[in-house]
Amino acid sequence: MPTERTGRTPQDLAAELAGLMTVDWPWVWSGPPQGGSPAFREWCERYGWAPQNAEGDLRVLTGTGGRLTFGSGGRWNPVTDIDYVARDLAAVSATENEQVIAATAEDWTQHLNAAAGVLGAPSWSGTWDAPDFPEPPHERYWPSRDFRSKTRRPYRFAYWAPATGRPEQPLVVLDQSVSFPTWTETAPGGSMIWLKLFRTAEGEGMHR
Repeated sequence: MPTERTGRTPQDLAAELAGLMTVDWPWVWSGPPQGGSPAFREWCERYGWAPQNAEGDLRVLTGTGGRLTFGSGGRWNPVTDIDYVARDLAAVSATENEQVIAATAEDWTQHLNAAAGVLGAPSWSGTWDAPDFPEPPHERYWPSRDFRSKTRRPYRFAYWAPATGRPEQPLVVLDQSVSFPTWTETAPGGSMIWLKLFRTAEGEGMHR
């Protein structure tokens, strides 16, 4: 039977999102001070984040048990994006790949509904081959049409644009990937659902 490796649920995704929607975004985008200082501890403790590393992009354990990664090119500040792995389903053997594929639709629906319960209806949602799949406002937000046509990645996708007049807020992406081996009978595959929050171009420079 395929193994889920995060131990997280759609309800956990909703809880993480609800917490993130209350943060001071200019303060978050400014990023943490370098590790080991009282200022760094204060930065993490403000929202109950427990740091998990001292080098590279900062990873924290949240008060609800989730793990967030603050993307900053390994420099800690300013922060450009935040990642959270909501689901990681892995086949143990190639014979389980069909079970992984069968589970993807239900997994996606549950996580999309959980996110929409916090954020409202997405600006767009659909599959990799949808003719109206939106092009990203910035190349780092999600892959281009050419990449998707070759890889079917993201396999399913939704995004929420920042509220009008709130450029400091993130552009929120939920996407599901299905690894290439999953479509074969030769190697075990898997499927992941990611939550990603991006600092928009309009929000750049909004640091404290």
